[in-house]
Amino acid sequence: MKSLLVVLIAFCAGASAAHAQSLQFDMTGEIFQGTCDWVVGDGDKKVLFDPIDVSIFPAAGGAGFKTFTLGLRNCTPDLTSATFVFSGTSDANDVLRFANNGTAGGVAVELQASDGSTIAADGSDSSRTVPVTSGNAAIQLRAGYWRVGARPLTSGTVSSVALVSVSYN
Repeated sequence: MKSLLVVLIAFCAGASAAHAQSLQFDMTGEIFQGTCDWVVGDGDKKVLFDPIDVSIFPAAGGAGFKTFTLGLRNCTPDLTSATFVFSGTSDANDVLRFANNGTAGGVAVELQASDGSTIAADGSDSSRTVPVTSGNAAIQLRAGYWRVGARPLTSGTVSSVALVSVSYN
């Protein structure tokens, strides 16, 4: 019994000599909403209008429309739709049209959805939602010259900029 007592005392003495330590560790991660990639070339899209003669330009409305597509690919699987929101500088006399920064007078730029509805430069009707299917989404658009009111139409260059941002659902 004496040997058991010695072993027990030795064990307790060893336990009292143990040192306590603590350690702090970081845990990090990221939570993000799904996204897509622009289709190659769509990040810096240029729509080039064909030249149009002043004499054949309509008295009102648009001419010289060009059809183009803005596309997304590699969308994460949880996305069901993408909303494209357009903005830009409105023409001083026609807030629905994008201002011409070129030298031609009496003209602005009209941006339309594929159904022919105007995508307004002033933001009043500037978003369109399209489905994401098989990881891809695309919006069909067209843009062209737009005669602005009764201002005289003069020859020169036409240049305008529209900004598009995309939100995902």
